[in-house]
Amino acid sequence: MSYSGDLGNSFNELQRSLAFTVWNCYSIPMRYHRFFVAPQAFSGRFAKIDDLEIVKQISKVFRLQINEEIILLDGDGFEYVVRLLKISPRE
Repeated sequence: MSYSGDLGNSFNELQRSLAFTVWNCYSIPMRYHRFFVAPQAFSGRFAKIDDLEIVKQISKVFRLQINEEIILLDGDGFEYVVRLLKISPRE
């Protein structure tokens, strides 16, 4: 998957609302799991996934661990490569 567009203002906006670790790349490997989240999930440099189905997929189905990377899609056309810091079914 590649991103084609104006990286000037879009990238600055991306930096303001990045989640965990954002990589500046045009092609993201397919090995990352992708999840759609609400734009409200992003707060500064962090994101919190409240959707219990997504949390279940991350922790039980894919058995991802802390420090593994996933991609969050915000519905506005942005992809964020993020590193998992905490996995908790209660929060």
